[in-house]
Amino acid sequence: MQRVGLLGGTFDPVHVGHLELGRLALQKCRLTRVIFIPSASPPHKLRHRVTAFHHRAAMLRLAVAEESRFQVSEIEAQLTPPSYTIDTLALLLGTKKTQAEYYFIIGSDAFFDIRLWHEYQQVLAKVHLIIAARQGTQQPELQDFIRSLGYEGQGDSWHNTDNGTKIVLLDREVVPASSSAIRNNARCGESSFEDVPSAVKQYMQKYKLYCREEE
Repeated sequence: MQRVGLLGGTFDPVHVGHLELGRLALQKCRLTRVIFIPSASPPHKLRHRVTAFHHRAAMLRLAVAEESRFQVSEIEAQLTPPSYTIDTLALLLGTKKTQAEYYFIIGSDAFFDIRLWHEYQQVLAKVHLIIAARQGTQQPELQDFIRSLGYEGQGDSWHNTDNGTKIVLLDREVVPASSSAIRNNARCGESSFEDVPSAVKQYMQKYKLYCREEE
């Protein structure tokens, strides 16, 4: 059975931290591939300006081009705004004819907010989770939160006996890159972006993303 990682996000823009997270998940859980899913209309950012979907998706495709096990899905463009994770999963998993296990990859900061997600219990029932600890995350706090969601285990492996899903904790922290910092640097005229793949940097410069109001 294939093991497929799902890594969603705004990716505004995609950076090396996102790519490293995908690689760590591939290695830790022996995934067949990781699908990057750019948010079309993220509900938690409805009041904030987000770069046009086609730009964010194009930068993602450039960023993953050299990794054969990375793919990009623009499936959220088919959803009516706002795009909730449960709707994305229902549409994505409903189109798959092959048997596979799906692992949703998120950072611990987003994981701590999971009870705020639309129909979060259905999300937990549909997919396994791979959690990357962010800087400052305390392991006892994280483990207590996992237990509160009905999972049992220890260390980096937790299981839910009610729905058969599991949670896996990555044992390495991801590079602390920041999309907002990259955007701010671009607006300030910075031309050196160490946290952005070179192809993405060239795309940003070509379309003058983040350094002007219109796109």
